[in-house]
Amino acid sequence: MLLLKKPFLKLRGEVERLADIEIPCYFEINYATQMHLFADVCKKVFAISVFLRSVTFHYVKVVLVRAKSRVASLTQVIIPRLELMTCCIGVRLAHSIQQALNIMEMGTNFWSHSIIAFFVLVEGQRRGVGISFEIE
Repeated sequence: MLLLKKPFLKLRGEVERLADIEIPCYFEINYATQMHLFADVCKKVFAISVFLRSVTFHYVKVVLVRAKSRVASLTQVIIPRLELMTCCIGVRLAHSIQQALNIMEMGTNFWSHSIIAFFVLVEGQRRGVGISFEIE
């Protein structure tokens, strides 16, 4: 009983902070707006999140547009394949958001720490496949 009491009291004290959370219904898209997509994988799960980042004279505003996570299939999937699958789903997700918001000319940044995806990009570039990327 005592083990649950302390975390519960802490959580109850933080409930008041929920009133400070704002969920925007509108996001102004201007010439400086960029899309950022983050993809990550572990053994059994992958997750993708898409943000819009807009810079104005007064502030930088970042809004979560869409997030997607999924449990990997029950059959054994090796990590490199799961990483590539996550990157492909992320690209499709970014494309569907661009189409839905009619923002096809927006700069888009894809973030992943997958060495496998990087290797596929390099090999595709070397073989003449139409893939472009930047390394910072």
